[in-house]
Amino acid sequence: MVLYALPVAVAGFGWSVGFAVAAAVIVALAGMVVRLGAMRAAARQPDAPLRLHSISFSHYTEKVRWCLDRLGVPYQEMPNIGILGVLLTGRTVPALEVPRA
Repeated sequence: MVLYALPVAVAGFGWSVGFAVAAAVIVALAGMVVRLGAMRAAARQPDAPLRLHSISFSHYTEKVRWCLDRLGVPYQEMPNIGILGVLLTGRTVPALEVPRA
C-alpha cells in the first residue's frame, strides 16, 4: 500500500527521482523481510503449514515451488482450476497463504 502512495509523496514533497527510487527499494525490501519472517514463523509450526494456491500450467508456480523447496520450507499445494480460475478471479500468479502466528 505504501508503494502506491509513494508517487503522491514524491509529487507532494518534491523529492528527487533518486530519492524516490531509494525509498521504493527500502519499502519493498522491508515488506519482503516482514513476509519472510512470517513464512519462517509459520514453517516452525508443524500444524500450520504454508499453502500454495497454484495455477495449472503456470511457470510462476514452478518458480515458487522451486524456491520453497530450495529454502526447505514445508508447504501444502492447493491446485486451482486453471484457466477458468484466471478468467473468473483475474489472478494470473500463484498465491502463498501464510497462517497467522
